[in-house]
Amino acid sequence: GRLDVPCKEIRQRGDLEEPLDGLILPGGESTVQGKLLRALGLFEPMREMIQSGLPVLATCAGMILLAGEIEGQSTRHFATMPMTVRRNAYGRQLGSFHAEAEFANVGKIPMTFIRAPYVTRVGEGALTLAKVDGHVVAVRFKNQVALSFHPECGCTGGLWACAGKERLKWSVRLCAELQGKTIGVISRDGWRHPLPGSKAGTRGKRGSEGPWVERPGPRRS
Repeated sequence: GRLDVPCKEIRQRGDLEEPLDGLILPGGESTVQGKLLRALGLFEPMREMIQSGLPVLATCAGMILLAGEIEGQSTRHFATMPMTVRRNAYGRQLGSFHAEAEFANVGKIPMTFIRAPYVTRVGEGALTLAKVDGHVVAVRFKNQVALSFHPECGCTGGLWACAGKERLKWSVRLCAELQGKTIGVISRDGWRHPLPGSKAGTRGKRGSEGPWVERPGPRRS
């Protein structure tokens, strides 16, 4: 890919048998992802890997999977990060937008928010990495980094090319010594396994990559 890093999609439990140096939890629909992770026997082994220190980068829905609490619902998923998130915090698809904001230890970077969550509470031990409009949109806790936005959007090469891999190593541990590492990526739009009790072929709906409104920086009140 853009980082010259070997990666593989994780679609079934057998995909976890190969040793991984990191894990990416991408955007999508967190409720569907959570159900499928459990139905396919991926949930517990992945949770154990995260708790054991495997470096994790979670974006958008991935942030929700890691959150210890989700506003307005009792259901939790991995719950490995001490934070509370608000789903669809910026509204529906038409509320998606671009912004530029400071990212800790990196500088100003472009951020693309697509039906994104944001963090309403950062718990003990967690570090805020970025805010937009006063809302926390990036958090680090031990081996985990969670982003409200999509770093793969907004500039050629994504967040890493814009910021520089070397400068980002401190903030996103996945970027430490990436050459020659194998990163596991939860399948974002390739789920084709029907859930128990569902019609064959049932899968989560994936929103389009737009439209969004151009927003050059945080809104000013």
